Amino acid sequence: MSTQKGKTIIGDDRFYDIIELDYQDAIQQGDIISKIHAWDIQGAVIKNVLSESEVNEVIQNMAKIPTEAILHTDTGTSFPDPFATITNGGERLDNYINKKNILYSLPFTNLLEKIDAFFSSIETKIKSEVPELKTRSTPAVPGNFRVLPEEKGGLFVHCGYLFQKKSPFYYEVVSDMVKEGQLSYFMVLQNADEGGELTLYDMLWKDIQDKDNFIENRYVLQPNGEKLYLKDVRQFYIKPNPGDIFIFSGGPIWHRVEPVKGQDRITFGGFVNFSADSKTCYYWS
Repeated sequence: MSTQKGKTIIGDDRFYDIIELDYQDAIQQGDIISKIHAWDIQGAVIKNVLSESEVNEVIQNMAKIPTEAILHTDTGTSFPDPFATITNGGERLDNYINKKNILYSLPFTNLLEKIDAFFSSIETKIKSEVPELKTRSTPAVPGNFRVLPEEKGGLFVHCGYLFQKKSPFYYEVVSDMVKEGQLSYFMVLQNADEGGELTLYDMLWKDIQDKDNFIENRYVLQPNGEKLYLKDVRQFYIKPNPGDIFIFSGGPIWHRVEPVKGQDRITFGGFVNFSADSKTCYYWS
């Protein structure tokens, strides 16, 4: 695997306030999530959450994921199943929980503990935890692995609020959490040789709220139904290094992952919301 570190924020026209800081500096601040949630900043690349040896260990252990537990999608593979697969409280919810149990049976203890410690340490005034599935009295999935190979390209343009619109059932079964201000997070485990950047568009949910279909990657739909082509929208790129976590306002900000060339792009990530009483920071997928 390639371990060469490159530039993290790419592009001179940076219309969102994205900060870069080392993990220890983020711990000293202790309020990174609140700052993003309040729109004081729109995101943060937090560096060196995992060491190179820890990253390599996670990637090696991914080979132990049972083949039958891996979900194949239009863009690559995912494990455990993402929340968007849950459309009812029966078999699909059972499958989601079963895949989560497989995750915890595999040697990813260090990764999961580091993710938990990450959220607890960068937002110190409230507790951080995975929300509970109310109908099953069991925690949700904390995050999932995404592998984007060259032959499948990148990840289609979307934003977190689009998921809320398209997958309303899931939000009915998780613990009481607010939908507004949803954030996204991901840890990079392996970058592609070329491509695989996260593109942030100068385009917010309040202005654009639809697509022709979820896999459409050339344009979105304006309120009057006219197409807005992404090539005509201002954009810049984020490409964290392995071991870094990028957390940002992915609910309202439209974004996508650019096509991958060479080795696979591998990440572990999910979403972040606050509880309705603002006493808990939830992370989940």
